Amino acid sequence: MFLGEAKLTNSEQPSSSSNPRTAAQSEIFYIQNGQFFVLARDSGAGYGQDDSQSLYRQIDVFDIKPATDIKSPVNDAATGAIASKDGVLKAGITPATYCPFLDFNVNSQLGRFGLRNGGPQEPGLLNEKWESIAIAPVDGKDGDDDEWFLISLSDNDFITQDGMLEFIYPSSQPWWILLIAQLVNRFPQ
Repeated sequence: MFLGEAKLTNSEQPSSSSNPRTAAQSEIFYIQNGQFFVLARDSGAGYGQDDSQSLYRQIDVFDIKPATDIKSPVNDAATGAIASKDGVLKAGITPATYCPFLDFNVNSQLGRFGLRNGGPQEPGLLNEKWESIAIAPVDGKDGDDDEWFLISLSDNDFITQDGMLEFIYPSSQPWWILLIAQLVNRFPQ
């Protein structure tokens, strides 16, 4: 059932050009009470790509509770608009709240697990496309302690050379432990 609409401010990825782009959103995950995770990222950078340095790859949070519901026949019409040609929202429209949360490209943290963003096409280089979000309770039961693991994976479009897949990650740790440990260590008790 289509209940409402909200304006979300764009997650603008850093760019060396004078024309920054809105980051691609490859996953949205409902948390609770109008709050969502969004996996926003650039593309074309990482393992298997000509450019290995990603500029923007993170899970952020947005909250639609404070946002104006813009669902209406006028706004949804082909000629409807909620902003001026310059991108300024019309008076009375409040966008959803957007908050950066978990940056995947922090080499000081990635290095603790033998991973990195940028550099040579060698083991430990992060893949280009991250396209999933999942959560699991830390207590392994129902999450009553309100502590959760945040999990994200990359399939990198299953890029192969000569029809073979090569999964590269440090052999000292399973890949999923690396991602979970990064989140847990970011928010120490």
